[in-house]
Amino acid sequence: MDMIEQARTPRRRAIREDVTRRRQAAALIRPLAQRIGGWQAQVARLAGSSERARGRPELAADIDVELRALEAIIRDELQLFASQHATWPEAIRAHGRVTDTLRAANSVLAGLQRAKESISSRESRRVSGPH
Repeated sequence: MDMIEQARTPRRRAIREDVTRRRQAAALIRPLAQRIGGWQAQVARLAGSSERARGRPELAADIDVELRALEAIIRDELQLFASQHATWPEAIRAHGRVTDTLRAANSVLAGLQRAKESISSRESRRVSGPH
C-alpha cells in the first residue's frame, strides 16, 4: 500500500477486550433482561391484588393461581438461562451485567414468594379462624 492509499484508509482502533466482553454479555442477557421488567410489574400487580383480596377467598384463590403460573414461567426461563449460561466463557459468566441480571431475576422470584406467602397466610388464618 502506498502513502496515498494509507492516507485515504480510515484508521481503526482496536476494540478493548473489556468492551468486547461487555457487549457480548449484554447480547447474551438481553432476552432475560427484557422479561424482568414485565415480571416485576406482574408481581407488583398481583401483590397489590392480594391485599385487596382480604376476606374474598375466591379472589385470593385466583391470585394464587396466577402467582403459581408466573412462578413456573420464571423458573423455566431461569433454567433455560442457566443451561445457556454454563456454556459461556468464564469472563462472560462473571461479568457484572450477567450477575446483576441474575440478581434482578432472583429478586423478582423473592417478591413473588412473599406475595404467595401473604396469600396463603391470609387463607390459613381465614380457615383456622381467630385464636
